[in-house]
Amino acid sequence: MRHLENVWNSLKHPSESEVVYMNNSFGYEIEAKDTISIHIENATKLRENFHELARLLKNSEKLRSVKLITATSWIVTEKPKLLERLGFRILQGTSKVINKYKNKYNEELSNLPEDVRKLYKPEVEPGYAQISKEEFLKLYE
Repeated sequence: MRHLENVWNSLKHPSESEVVYMNNSFGYEIEAKDTISIHIENATKLRENFHELARLLKNSEKLRSVKLITATSWIVTEKPKLLERLGFRILQGTSKVINKYKNKYNEELSNLPEDVRKLYKPEVEPGYAQISKEEFLKLYE
């Protein structure tokens, strides 16, 4: 099975933003000057990965202006309690922001090779969750 890092970085993203992988199962993408979106392949080491991300958010010049961490995925839909226990707020509805992230997620899925796309459960509507940088640092610093 191919790891996300190899797959995502080999594709031209519709947004042309860079996915920065911290390891083979976790990374982030700078969505806007003040927003990053996390990418999760495997949830087994999420807390470890979050502690490392908190260190980067605090110390990296590139991430200093980040105010919001988001997640858009089938994982949010199927495991909302997990994300809530990790401090994220699950947002429901059809706001412009939520739709933007869901549309981007679905577009990126459509660009993946079929064998990889299946890992992302394309039949499941992606959910959207977010946490402020301030709250994230309180939990994981």
